[in-house]
Amino acid sequence: MPDLAAMSLAQASARESVTRRLVALLSMMFAELDKQDRDASGRYALRAAEMTRQAQSASAGGAWAFLDAVLRLVFGIEPPAGSPTIGANLRGVPQAEVALRPVIEYRWLLSDKRRIDLARDWNATHPDDLREPDYYDLSPVEAERLVLERIEKVAEDDVRLAERFASRERLESVPQVTGYRRIIHPERSESGTCGLCVVASDRVYRKGTLLPVHTGCQCTVAPITADLDPGRELNKQDLRRLYAAAGGTGKTGLSNVRVKAHGELGPQLAA
Repeated sequence: MPDLAAMSLAQASARESVTRRLVALLSMMFAELDKQDRDASGRYALRAAEMTRQAQSASAGGAWAFLDAVLRLVFGIEPPAGSPTIGANLRGVPQAEVALRPVIEYRWLLSDKRRIDLARDWNATHPDDLREPDYYDLSPVEAERLVLERIEKVAEDDVRLAERFASRERLESVPQVTGYRRIIHPERSESGTCGLCVVASDRVYRKGTLLPVHTGCQCTVAPITADLDPGRELNKQDLRRLYAAAGGTGKTGLSNVRVKAHGELGPQLAA
């Protein structure tokens, strides 16, 4: 059987490359932007939205090609012809609106209102340790660092969202596919696969649902048919390690993993 593990890892790496390119472009644009110029900020948001859509298109195409390869080489299924048809605003709000949020956050971080509000809230509960608004001063460099971290997380979520939509669309188009499961990638995280993903890897999802994820999630997906579930074998070793550390079968852990709805990003894993 072809190496599903290697194919899945290659897909995770390809998604990461798309994300890194997008983050680099957005970060450079943001660093060069006059954040107090409303017109320039509007142009930045439009351009950032277009760059994000291009990255999402690449992510969706990569997910589609990956699943086609898995279906052909692992399952012996020839998928129907087609290509991903994801929309322009996957979050359900204009992408330019999403792109403008870091600019608004940057202005807020440097605003007098932020310092005054934080000092007021602290002083209301610490009468013996009063603070002046200046205590909460941030330099433009510090504010930009914080906002660039947010830009990176948003870019990761946007690229991942396109992959999830495209994967759902592709799996739905193949009659032989009955569902799918996540494939965990401990080798792609310095601290190993998070407990949420390890536990959730034992779950089977209907092919018409979006994969529940979290920010920074490294998981990919593998199809399931009536006769074949190769992803289960890939995940078994990590599951045994988790259950051994927990001292049981993992039933308690399974019950503690929840899926929460996010208004823009769809289902998200939560403890």
